[in-house]
Amino acid sequence: METRRRKFLPFLFLFLICFFYIIYATFLLDEKIFVDYDTLGNGRIYRPLRPRHIILNDATSWKWRPISAVAPSSLDAHTTIDDGRLAEKEGAVEDPSCKYMRPWQAGSFPTCNSVHELEFRGDGIAGDTGGHVSYLGRGGGRDVWKMTDIGGERAVVKTLKQSRDFVPLQYYMQNTDALVMERLTFSPHVVGIHGYCGQTCINEFADGGDYNKIKDKKMKGEEKLKYAVRVAESVRDLQEIDDRTGLTGGRNATVVHGDVSASNFVLVNGVIKLNDFNMARLLKWNPNTNAPCQWKYGYVCGGDGRRADTRSPEECRDDNLTEKVDTWGVGVMLYIILTGERPFKLNEIKNSDNTILRKLILDGVLPTVPEKFQKSSDKAIKALLEAMEMTFTFDPEKRPSARHISDFLSGKLKELR
Repeated sequence: METRRRKFLPFLFLFLICFFYIIYATFLLDEKIFVDYDTLGNGRIYRPLRPRHIILNDATSWKWRPISAVAPSSLDAHTTIDDGRLAEKEGAVEDPSCKYMRPWQAGSFPTCNSVHELEFRGDGIAGDTGGHVSYLGRGGGRDVWKMTDIGGERAVVKTLKQSRDFVPLQYYMQNTDALVMERLTFSPHVVGIHGYCGQTCINEFADGGDYNKIKDKKMKGEEKLKYAVRVAESVRDLQEIDDRTGLTGGRNATVVHGDVSASNFVLVNGVIKLNDFNMARLLKWNPNTNAPCQWKYGYVCGGDGRRADTRSPEECRDDNLTEKVDTWGVGVMLYIILTGERPFKLNEIKNSDNTILRKLILDGVLPTVPEKFQKSSDKAIKALLEAMEMTFTFDPEKRPSARHISDFLSGKLKELR
């Protein structure tokens, strides 16, 4: 009998080990390994459009994929636009010594499984859970749809226009848009991304539309100042995307938006947020000169079909560019918030074609500010005017960073409270 017990003990011991291991593994799944799909971003957590889980053995097992398969032969190509809004850049050759400043810039993180759950049907798109999608409009290169899931979740779906071809340049631009948005999930001032694949992306829904649609000339000064603070903070977060200490004042910028204007700001639950990074420039470093690589667009301001009134002087001179073009864009937004009008619309000019606008900018002419604002005793209006003057500094080297502007504006806002 004793012998039988001794023979049974190893099996009992093994059973107990297996039992406690299962309990421990279950605890790990519940507490550590089982994660929401959209918690894998760089910062802020976004809920997925429908409940979904994946199991990760180790976060370090996630591998980024080089973009060599999607990048055009010239990475400068994405900066040129023509009637098709996108065309290969002519005559611009990138210095082969230039390297990306950060590893993430050369990555690609498509989430094709979630995107492929959307199905095009006769009247639009519907998800496999019975959701509905309606057409919202279109931008320069993409159609925009509103998707409402069966659970009431809303999101924006952007797809390539039918008139566009699926070319490497388009893939590169969409990948850049997704990369930058994912990297900026830490910022409450930037539109969130749910996923992307190829030429399709799923973004946070902006219930208030873009800022062009809600410009309110009757808005009180303090309310305008609040919007201005958030605009400046969004560009600050972009300029400090890889350095959030604030100690460098945006001097270590790794990304340039390139089109900070009213059409690229949207309202989400009353909060103004920066959007659309498909025209963004991922900055590079030249180890031979130990300095950022020089770059410029393949056209002077307005040569891409867009209005020249929002462009910086260095863009109109066809000079080498820096992240300070986005600081100028902050000034453009401050002007629009203040006056409710586009820059130069109030100037006494016969027409506003790009040739005339370009000459005004090169001559150092600034958008006209109505006298009622110039003589206003409202402290918020005065703060907007002072900040706008700083952003409209002609020399980009002397132009302040977006952090400088956001700190100034937020300080003035606190003084009002």
